[in-house]
Amino acid sequence: SIEFTPSGLYVSAPVSLDQTIFADAFSFLAATTTTAVPKLTIPSPSMIHYRGGRAAIDPAVYPELDAFWADLARAYADEVRGLSSLGCTYLQLDDTSLAYLNDPAQRDYIAAAGGDPDHQHETYIATINAAIGARPSTMAVTTHLCRGNFRSSWAAEGSYEFVAEALFNDLAVDGFFLEYDDERSGDFAPLRFVPKDKVVVLGLV
Repeated sequence: SIEFTPSGLYVSAPVSLDQTIFADAFSFLAATTTTAVPKLTIPSPSMIHYRGGRAAIDPAVYPELDAFWADLARAYADEVRGLSSLGCTYLQLDDTSLAYLNDPAQRDYIAAAGGDPDHQHETYIATINAAIGARPSTMAVTTHLCRGNFRSSWAAEGSYEFVAEALFNDLAVDGFFLEYDDERSGDFAPLRFVPKDKVVVLGLV
């Protein structure tokens, strides 16, 4: 069997951004790219919260989570602003959590940790929207969803059905990259919620 324990996060101080993360990496990429649009991929805001939940956020710093979500969105908005000033026009948010939440076992995990398994995806979507809401019209933002991949193993399974309606209609990104290359991704029925103005790329191979 394959065992993998990812590094845990703990929020011990108010969330803020002191400097643009990956600024040097993006600047190098932009300076050396001549035939394509340089794309930067960063973890979604959801990933700061998903694994640890409430237990990973110091209650002395954030007695109520509303302030945490607001600060997290503000920090990401600062990141988006900083990347835009460097010339970034294509940003991708990697978000495994929005795929994990389709799995009943993962929702049980959320409930056991004191979270809200029925509505956590909606909180994540609202936070992402707040983070990218002020992006310039010249910046495209996409998101990538998968159920975890580590040495051909995975952490979750199940159709996109549970999150699909809110994901496709409410998440204010320009496009979605969706894992769809095996049975654990489910069928294509959830795609009925995709609006005509959104782009969906299916990972079928």
